[in-house]
Amino acid sequence: MLNRKSLFWFYPKPTGDPGGDRNARTLQITCLLFALTIGIMAALDTIAGEREPLPILDLAVLVLVVAAIMNRAGTTAWAARTAVVAILLTAILLVFEARDGFRSNAMLVFPGLLLISVMLLDRASYWTTAGIVLLAVAALGVAEKYGLTRAIPRVRTPTSYESIFFVELVLLVFATVGSRIVRDLQRNIFDLRATIDRLSAANRDFRETAGALRESEQQLVSIYDTVRDVIFHVAVEPEGQFRFVTVNAAFLRVTGLSREMVVGKTVSEVIPEPSLTMVLGKYRQAIEEKTAVLWEETSDYPSGRLTGAVSIVPVFNEKGTCTHLVGSVHDITERKRAEQAISEGEQRLRIAKDAAKLGIYEYDIATGTILWDARVRQLWGLGPDVPITIDTFFSGLHPEDRARTKALLDHALDPAGNGEYYAEYRVISRADGSERWVAATGQVFFENGYAVLMIGTGQDISDRKRAEAELRE
Repeated sequence: MLNRKSLFWFYPKPTGDPGGDRNARTLQITCLLFALTIGIMAALDTIAGEREPLPILDLAVLVLVVAAIMNRAGTTAWAARTAVVAILLTAILLVFEARDGFRSNAMLVFPGLLLISVMLLDRASYWTTAGIVLLAVAALGVAEKYGLTRAIPRVRTPTSYESIFFVELVLLVFATVGSRIVRDLQRNIFDLRATIDRLSAANRDFRETAGALRESEQQLVSIYDTVRDVIFHVAVEPEGQFRFVTVNAAFLRVTGLSREMVVGKTVSEVIPEPSLTMVLGKYRQAIEEKTAVLWEETSDYPSGRLTGAVSIVPVFNEKGTCTHLVGSVHDITERKRAEQAISEGEQRLRIAKDAAKLGIYEYDIATGTILWDARVRQLWGLGPDVPITIDTFFSGLHPEDRARTKALLDHALDPAGNGEYYAEYRVISRADGSERWVAATGQVFFENGYAVLMIGTGQDISDRKRAEAELRE
């Protein structure tokens, strides 16, 4: 047998089809073996002085070489047909030119051709070859019976060693080709089984993956419907309409709408004015700028007036066309109400402070720094940029009130007390030297047995002190 590694140039180039590549290599070997067999037969005839069959044999060798070249070029089917026709015509002509009683050796080629054509030809070519063989055998039989041709002698000559050798050689060639065909069939079956196993494993993996995907999808749907934030999916239609594709349960809960009232409806049919105009503008902005857009929106729904922080993200296809918008809404209605309530409370507190002439301070005991608001700074006659410390506080007090005020403050900072502070003292303004009476309150906060913070108020009671003095007088 030929070594493929040493004759790799002789085989056709692989096509990626293992079965087809094996058939092509077998055909190449078949052409080579038959060319050698017929060449040996031609050489023996030349030695024996037989000149009549030589043109037929030479032509057969030439056609087989052409078939091998065609096969190596990739036209395996036509190469097989060419080789079969060459061998078939050679067999027919050899029967006509037989000179001995063993000329039936050429008839051995016919069943061999059928064997080879099973693997090397398609179904139609096989039946064509079988038909030609049947017709050729029948025609040759009739011709011999009735003596229709001069090539068939009336008297058969004895069998020669040359014809015996030729029969054995042809049988050996058929055995070799048949073994390759059987081997190719076995390998094809093995490859088929391996492919089936791989497909079965892939199918099993696919089913497992599909099951995991379905489970993941169910989990995503569950998450989609259980998140508190509103999530919606809007399709961008060619005519410029925006239509709801899906919404989660939070969308329906927050708006008070049913799924039938939203899914499949246009945005204009769901979102009321005056929010609708702004929403459509934001959608178009996201598409034009190809980026996410954020805004706050307040709309009236069956569930009431709602305020949300809205974000919208455009989704584009491979052509760069926006096909969908994916959005979310974080309900901030309660937060807005709380902010409004805080704002109103702060406003009322400012009014109350102004009416009561109250100032606010915060004393960081560890660092000795004090934060005063504008009213307290005004009492001391200090600008907004002047840093305030505990020393600044005491230096601004009337000298007669410092010791008493310090004693009250130390008592409030003592962990043994309740941390409450109240003192009335006089303040001398650094701005104009005027004297004002202040009533100060405070609450001390302790940590690990140490005073760390004191927060309180300071109120101008100068008018009250004057009124008390007038009453005493």
